[in-house]
Amino acid sequence: MAAVIQGAGIMVPYLMDERQEVARAFGLRRVPDFFLFNRDQRLAYHGRFDATDRPPGLAPDGAELRGALDSLLAGGGAPVGFPSNGEPIEWVAELGVAPGRGR
Repeated sequence: MAAVIQGAGIMVPYLMDERQEVARAFGLRRVPDFFLFNRDQRLAYHGRFDATDRPPGLAPDGAELRGALDSLLAGGGAPVGFPSNGEPIEWVAELGVAPGRGR
């Protein structure tokens, strides 16, 4: 994943949570799942990127996350996010593999 991030020029922090401790602490159930924090480092938005699978075939546009960002930057509160519509997390303990080893 580190090579993908560097190759894409992503300039934001990226967490590698091999033991899935952070995922459990934040209550993640599906990925991708987005967390937006305000300037006081308090959670302002937790939700999906957009509604791309509802309806099927809709092109991704990031409207929900963008709306939360715009609201927060304008000095308002971010809206309550919809749950992620991505893939369920495969918990390491349930797969019977060591952290960082894959399947």
